[in-house]
Amino acid sequence: MTTKKAWIKIKNDPILLSKARESVRKWHNGKGKFYKGYTKVCPKCGCQYKTKKKSQKVCSKRCGPLGNFGKKHPRWKGGKYIDDKGYRVITIYDHPTYKYNRMYEHRYVMEQYLGRYLKRSEIIHHKNYNPSDNRIENLLLFKHSGEHIKFHFEESKKLYLEVQKLRVESVGLRVIRGLTNK
Repeated sequence: MTTKKAWIKIKNDPILLSKARESVRKWHNGKGKFYKGYTKVCPKCGCQYKTKKKSQKVCSKRCGPLGNFGKKHPRWKGGKYIDDKGYRVITIYDHPTYKYNRMYEHRYVMEQYLGRYLKRSEIIHHKNYNPSDNRIENLLLFKHSGEHIKFHFEESKKLYLEVQKLRVESVGLRVIRGLTNK
């Protein structure tokens, strides 16, 4: 039977036509090969999905690795690390302010000390300028960034005056010793 005659026979018979369409569908899904895969149900979202891998557990990246994060992950290091600016970052679950369960340790220490959550506008300052020193004695709370800037301005002003005072004293010593360039 020629291809044309076979196609006419399949076209007229609905059962053969549906089998042919299914065969073509399997051919295309398998990228040129007949699809030999597994149909599974995703345990997270409940949808049916097809896979070639027997070991695949979920339908997509959206459903992600089940139970293999946080403390259950083999490379878990306690949920603490130091970021590129030197601040300690900790993992806190079920915190209303932080979306990805991570927050700076100095903010957490201040929240525990005050007994309330901090507002986003509140700034924590380290007195000794060491960002990893999160003792409560070393932390200052500012209501907003304007107060924090003002604090640094006043501090730099004091430092400037001290330097000027030292310069005047050193010039006075030069005059007394006769070391001026006049």
